[in-house]
Amino acid sequence: MLTEACKLGNLELKNGLIMASLTRMRGEKDGTPNDLMKEYYEQRAEGFGLILTECTGISPLSNAFPGCGHIFNESHVEGWKKIVDAVHDKGSKIYL
Repeated sequence: MLTEACKLGNLELKNGLIMASLTRMRGEKDGTPNDLMKEYYEQRAEGFGLILTECTGISPLSNAFPGCGHIFNESHVEGWKKIVDAVHDKGSKIYL
């Protein structure tokens, strides 16, 4: 049943509901994940066992559009850590 705890590979999920990657373009201009992104993912962590994040830039050359979260410098990493912690606090998993 989708609403029951389940296992996906080695992940223990609170339920079988998985949120697909959805680009929200809510990050800072430099790609730093911010409180608005944290709120977005934290809200969805209430219902989903696993969240797949939006597209994420891995270098300055990989920016597809403004507002997408990046992960190639320390401020980006710190921004994502806040999001990951918030999602985990709700009992969900998140995959970047």
